[in-house]
Amino acid sequence: MNAADAAQRAAEARLDLARREICRSGLKLRCERGEPTADGASVWRVWLVPPEPLPLAGIGTLRVWPITRGDGHANSVLGLLRQGQPADLGAMPLVDLTRFLACHLTDEHEDVSILFSTGLMMDGLTAERHAAILRWVIDSRDAFFRYLRLLLSELGDPSPPLWRRRTGPVKAPGARQATTRRFSKRWSGRSVKAATSSAL
Repeated sequence: MNAADAAQRAAEARLDLARREICRSGLKLRCERGEPTADGASVWRVWLVPPEPLPLAGIGTLRVWPITRGDGHANSVLGLLRQGQPADLGAMPLVDLTRFLACHLTDEHEDVSILFSTGLMMDGLTAERHAAILRWVIDSRDAFFRYLRLLLSELGDPSPPLWRRRTGPVKAPGARQATTRRFSKRWSGRSVKAATSSAL
C-alpha cells in the first residue's frame, strides 16, 4: 500500500467513526411553532440538539439538512456540536418537518467526504402534520410522489452511506464539485436518494 492509499483509508476510517458517533450520540431534533407567514401559513423552526459536546475528531466540515428540504437548505453545525450547543436548522412549513436528517461530512486532511441520512428523535412534532401533508398532495402529482418517498424513508430501510473523493478544489457550500465516486450509486443535490443509515 502506497502513502496515498494509506491516507485515503485513514480518512475513510475517520469519517466512518464520525458517522457512528453522530448516529449513536443521542442527538435529537426539536421543533417549535414560529410566527405565521404573511399569507397566514404556519412555520416551524427546527433545532438539532446534542446531549453533550461531540468530539468529531478529524472532521473538516459537517453540513446537515432535513431530507425533505434538499442540500440548498444545508447548515454547517460542526462548531456548535463540538461545543454541545443546539444548532438552528431554520424555519420550514409543516409539511417539511421530518425526523430524518441528511449529513455530509468532509475529512479535515484529505479530499474525501461521506453522505448519509439518519433518523433522530423529534420533540414537539404536532399531530397536525400528516393531515397537512395529505391536503398538500391532493392537487400535485409531484407532491404525491415526494410524500411517498418520505413515507418510505420513515420505514427506516437502511442502506450504506455514499462516499466521494473530490478531485478538484474545495468550493463554497452549495457549489457543484467535480468528483470521482467510489461507488456506482448516485445521489441528487436536491434530495438524498439513500435511505436511512443505521448506526452499526
